[in-house]
Amino acid sequence: MRQNRLGFRGSEYAFARSDHPRLVVLGDSFAWGFGVEDEQMFTRIVERESDPPVELVNLGVSGYGTDQQYLLWLELGQRFQPDRVLILVTP
Repeated sequence: MRQNRLGFRGSEYAFARSDHPRLVVLGDSFAWGFGVEDEQMFTRIVERESDPPVELVNLGVSGYGTDQQYLLWLELGQRFQPDRVLILVTP
């Protein structure tokens, strides 16, 4: 398992935008990729198979609930200036 400079799994992107569409993913262990290798995470698969390319910022944290995801969005997620935000909810 690899972590980027911010401590999350997945590709690392600067806060400054590129020309590619950008998606921020907030979630729990499913977004974090619990139990799978880096290349098997759904966020990596979406990045790899998207045409045109997309930047997928994975901010998943095991054990996080929707309230914690929202706080992470306020503190960090919105700094990535995404086009879309995907919130994974595990009932």
